[in-house]
Amino acid sequence: MKPFTKIASILLGLIIMTSCSNNDGSSPDNTVIAPILDKWWYASYCCNSDIYIHSDGRYEQRDEETNIITDTGNWTLVDEDLAIIKVDYDEGTNQVLSAIWLGFLDIQEHSIAVSQSTDGTNFYEVSLYQDTDKIFP
Repeated sequence: MKPFTKIASILLGLIIMTSCSNNDGSSPDNTVIAPILDKWWYASYCCNSDIYIHSDGRYEQRDEETNIITDTGNWTLVDEDLAIIKVDYDEGTNQVLSAIWLGFLDIQEHSIAVSQSTDGTNFYEVSLYQDTDKIFP
C-alpha cells in the first residue's frame, strides 16, 4: 500500500470513528432545560406528583405525600426552543397514558412552571414546582 493511501485510510477511519456518537437527544448538556435536570422538583399544589428528570434520559414521578415512586419512564427533548420533552412511561406504572409531553414555561434557578399535554400539541394545566420542599410564598 502506498504511503499516501495508507495515511488517507487512517484519516478516513479516524473521521468515521469520531463522527459516530451515542447521541439520542435525551440528555442535553447545553440546552434551555439543562438547569432542571438531576434534581427533584416538588409540586406546589396538592395532588401533583413530584418529578425527577435525569440527565441520562430517565424520568420518575413520586407521590408528594408518601415519597413513593409511582411512575417511571424515559424522556426525550422534542423541542429545544419551546423547552418541551416527551415522557414515555414504562409498562406497569399507574399511568393510564403511555406518554405525556411536558412544556417548561418559566425556568428559574429554584422554580419552574410546567404545562402538560396528552398529544404534544394542546398544552394545559400549568403547575408550579420548586427544587426544595418549602411551600411557595
